[in-house]
Amino acid sequence: MVNGCVCFSFVSVIPIVTLHLPRTYTPEPPPSRQREHGKVTPYTGLVYDLNKQWSLYTSWTQIFNPQYSTLGLDGKLLDPLEGKSLEAGVKGSLLDDRLNLTAAVFKTQQRNVAADYIQVGSQYLYNTADYKSHGVELQASGEALPGLDLMAGYTYVPIDDDNGDKARKYVPTHSLRGMATYRLPGLPQARVGTRVSWQSAVQSDSLSYVRQNAYALVDLMASYDIDPHWSTSLNLNNVTDRKYLLSLYQSATSANYGAPRNVTASVTWKY
Repeated sequence: MVNGCVCFSFVSVIPIVTLHLPRTYTPEPPPSRQREHGKVTPYTGLVYDLNKQWSLYTSWTQIFNPQYSTLGLDGKLLDPLEGKSLEAGVKGSLLDDRLNLTAAVFKTQQRNVAADYIQVGSQYLYNTADYKSHGVELQASGEALPGLDLMAGYTYVPIDDDNGDKARKYVPTHSLRGMATYRLPGLPQARVGTRVSWQSAVQSDSLSYVRQNAYALVDLMASYDIDPHWSTSLNLNNVTDRKYLLSLYQSATSANYGAPRNVTASVTWKY
């Protein structure tokens, strides 16, 4: 005789719905009118505890985003952006819940997204496109050692259009971020720390020669708690004085540089 048993330590199913109440938007001068009546976007998730430290999860949701202020090539308001998103991953809590780890994969599809545009007079008229993205996200945060708090993350997210070509090139495919703060053991009121971020190269969707190479930013900080109510901090931002563009989303009209090396100091009071 063969006996079998399947055991589940914990399973929770979380159904959530979001109700979009009716809205009306009338441009000036009014080219059209758009009204949405009680649109429901469902969300559902499943969590399974492997043990006290590790759990698996998955979630699925529909996407619905009215585009009230965006006009199409015909001069009328665009139909809502719609789509769906799926995510699955694993979460861990280690070192007596002081260190949290997350690893996830995700896939998103979006339809009727405002894409490239033309300018007619003072108005921008948008073409629409469908996009697909998939990727990976890793994150760790918590107290790795006594007095040492860490946060680190990595995101990989390529975006393609319906033809499988790379789209939304102004969004970095790879990005890294990290932060560490350390409370001095001999002077617990004082903390020092650093923040580092890096992203891969990006370029404009409309102007291929407008490009921002991959770059990294480094910040330094120090703070001191004077008493339970008063504290002071000093920050040195963009230590390497890296010159970079903030965004290429609307590079056809403007693109601003990020702040150069700078120092900020503050005194804070709290209840």
